[in-house]
Amino acid sequence: MKLSYKGKILDVESENGLLKVDGTTTPVEIEKCSENILKIKLDGFERTVYIANDNKYAYVFIDGEQYTFQQIDESIEIDETRTETVKNEEQIKPPMPGSVVKLLVQQGQSVEEGAPIIVVEAMKMEITLYSSISGVVTEINVEPGQQVDSDKTLVVIKRNENA
Repeated sequence: MKLSYKGKILDVESENGLLKVDGTTTPVEIEKCSENILKIKLDGFERTVYIANDNKYAYVFIDGEQYTFQQIDESIEIDETRTETVKNEEQIKPPMPGSVVKLLVQQGQSVEEGAPIIVVEAMKMEITLYSSISGVVTEINVEPGQQVDSDKTLVVIKRNENA
């Protein structure tokens, strides 16, 4: 599977107790505790890992730290030398049903790519959702405390015309 993390595309495979990331192989033990919780033994350390997915991102929580990976569709040929097609708008949706904890932006506010936008809680985990584009917040469709489904558009950001 291919994942993008902080702009770098990673080739990740896990099979027969081995984790392979970009050609580097490491022994790993993975125990599935529930749909979204894994116990992982890697390099002599055991960690509980919480994972939430939507169609575009995988949110991974380890020791209180959140890591956001973009899932790359492997059926699409990726040419890393070309510029991606410009996306004019981003609709931020939660990875799973939950509740809105905190809005970190206001309508009309300018945001940079990678800026934190909203915090939602799902499965007793707080998940911060980030902007993948620079632009202006054009819609806020929720308020703190509101219950939301994974298909609910929480915030809409329109790309800056000069970006």
